[in-house]
Amino acid sequence: MNSEDSQSATRSDYTPMKPAEFIECREALGLSRQEMASKLRMAAWGHQTIGDWEAGKREIPGTVSLGVEYLMFLHACDFPLPEGTKQARQDRSKTRSSPKRSFNGASISLPD
Repeated sequence: MNSEDSQSATRSDYTPMKPAEFIECREALGLSRQEMASKLRMAAWGHQTIGDWEAGKREIPGTVSLGVEYLMFLHACDFPLPEGTKQARQDRSKTRSSPKRSFNGASISLPD
């Protein structure tokens, strides 16, 4: 089997995630639509897109299905879910102190 045959076989085996499956996963994770959008690193209006997916108005992309499966895996293994928001990353970086070095008696802070 050449690589073209294997790619077409893989594509034909793909079944998009159904809206009910997406809803079941989101609820199992205990997330609102907005929180799920944040975990999937979607834009600010991502909760609206999620609403469209859950209502069956739009097909759920394969990359999103993979992301949801990853979140479910983390949840099943009791790992913390990724924060996923720019604000959370900024807040986390504020709590870290910058490394300090001394040079000829002067204290300097190095950027993160």
